[in-house]
Amino acid sequence: MSKVIATEQRTEEWYQARLGKFTCSEVYNLLTEPKLKADKEAGNLSKSALSYIYTKIAEQLTGKRQEVSSKAMEWGTEYEPYARSMYEQVFEPVTEVGFIYDGRLGGSPDGLVGEKGGIEIKCPYTYDVHLENLLLTKDTFKQARKEYYWQIMGCMFLTEREWWDFVSFHPDFPEEHCMQVIRIERNEDDILLMMDKVEKACQLRDAILKSL
Repeated sequence: MSKVIATEQRTEEWYQARLGKFTCSEVYNLLTEPKLKADKEAGNLSKSALSYIYTKIAEQLTGKRQEVSSKAMEWGTEYEPYARSMYEQVFEPVTEVGFIYDGRLGGSPDGLVGEKGGIEIKCPYTYDVHLENLLLTKDTFKQARKEYYWQIMGCMFLTEREWWDFVSFHPDFPEEHCMQVIRIERNEDDILLMMDKVEKACQLRDAILKSL
């Protein structure tokens, strides 16, 4: 059963709630494949997965998070409310939510839509990335935007929703092209795969912490 922590995103309370936990926005790291064939066949974790697990262990040990900031992140934070507002004008109202955690995976959906859906908003800093998003389709999304696909699967798992809209927004584009919306349906097989990876990551994290 998922627990909802009603806190505004990007506040200190929100950051503390996420500390040491695997989250939807980064869960794709656990789904990456090792580069070497032998490691793949042995079922070993990729370097990206191990690095992510070590980061979560370090957060638990230090009680601190490493600060990450960039112009792109600041841009995304600034324009997300505009994207949400435009989505509501075109589709339907969005309910904002804090941090959701089920004991293994946590996430902060950009919004819940109706009784069955949700949204994930991205506001690319550069024109080319938004243009790439405009050219995406429902069929090409998973391969082209793996990190967002798994983030969306994680959000649907935590909220028990049936679909999720990926929203790409850039204010400089003409009105008919400033927003792209792609609806992603819930995929139970992928969710099972994802949560198997998360479960194993939790076991490894806890075993390492216990051994220290």
